[in-house]
Amino acid sequence: MTSANIRAASRRSKRLTLAKLNKRNRQFWQEQSRLMEERMSDESVRDLALQDVKSEMRRVPLKHQVSLESALERAHNAKLHFQRNFSKKGGIASKADALQKLILAIVRKNRQTTEQELIGKLKVKGSTIGLEIDEEAVRIRWIYFTSNGKAKRARMSGLKDRLSRAKKIVNRKRKPHSR
Repeated sequence: MTSANIRAASRRSKRLTLAKLNKRNRQFWQEQSRLMEERMSDESVRDLALQDVKSEMRRVPLKHQVSLESALERAHNAKLHFQRNFSKKGGIASKADALQKLILAIVRKNRQTTEQELIGKLKVKGSTIGLEIDEEAVRIRWIYFTSNGKAKRARMSGLKDRLSRAKKIVNRKRKPHSR
């Protein structure tokens, strides 16, 4: 076989046959049909896409109008964009339990509160949240309290972290905004 024959045979094998082209086309439209059904089942995406199609019907010539599939895709992408940006602006939900709120109140009165002072103040003020400090335990001391009607417990070793968090929150809120 000559090199010209080899090149010609190679070109023929790379060409799409009609059967391969039909198979690719069928796969593409099956995927598009699945996406269309999925997007049509989402009420907000469907309403936005139909509104887009209706608005073009009045002002755009037929041959330049967007197809329903394209309108659904644009609406779906717009929804994803808005959800992503909305999530970025959401911030962090407050997760302070009753113990943390009590610690925050103590730190607001005295920002220089130490861990030992905090323990002493918690023993005095603890009855307001059903606080009970287990000092009998050998290795781990617990603080038992109720938060939102649920019984909870926290390790005494975690108090320094809770105190540090409370100080950061108080200091952040006291700093004046500079422009």
